[in-house]
Amino acid sequence: MNNAPFDAFYILNFLEHIPNPQIFLRGILNNLKNDAVGLVEVPNMDMILSEKLYSELIQDHLLYFTKDTLTRLLECNGFEVINSTTILNEYVLSVEVKKRVSTDIDGFIKSREILQAAVNSFFEKMEERGLKTAIWGAGHQALANMSLLNMKEHVTCVLDSAEFKQNKFTPATHLPILSPEVLSKKEIGAVLIMGGSYSQEIKNIVQQKYPQVICAIMKPDGVEMYDEENLK
Repeated sequence: MNNAPFDAFYILNFLEHIPNPQIFLRGILNNLKNDAVGLVEVPNMDMILSEKLYSELIQDHLLYFTKDTLTRLLECNGFEVINSTTILNEYVLSVEVKKRVSTDIDGFIKSREILQAAVNSFFEKMEERGLKTAIWGAGHQALANMSLLNMKEHVTCVLDSAEFKQNKFTPATHLPILSPEVLSKKEIGAVLIMGGSYSQEIKNIVQQKYPQVICAIMKPDGVEMYDEENLK
């Protein structure tokens, strides 16, 4: 839009004529500065209902808003309601808004980049030594990380001690979920543990029952390796 972004906007008794107000409001939002403000006025459905003014339900009004529904519409489409009042003998809802500050997700992006690099490094070390790797943990965070960090091509299977998860497949990555007992076959040489608060306990199980297996724990800031001497 020419001259955008703008400092302010107003919609005076026009929103009720718009077939899709969400698209309309998003278009306005995308052309505003971060500290922009606005004024939105519409017929007051609260008063129309209270006074039973059927003659106010006119043909070219596609939508009617109460204070609650107008507030919800504005908040769901990027605005914060500063003040809401009625004017013209309560015939009109008048709402002052400001553009809501977008949530900063830079931290999520940086965290993912750090984990991706750490995971890639771990898999590279295992593959250089010809080791097959399994993931231990089929919880929701582990399942998400398998997909978001592109682990599928590096992993043979997923291990989980919960029997109801076994002999099924992970969503998105479609990896088989097996009993940890498969480690006793000695075909899997490394395990990346993603068990949340149970990770340390799982690491102890691996080291005690399957000492031939190299294990690592995925943490928020990287991958912590154990049994480094087995890599030599």
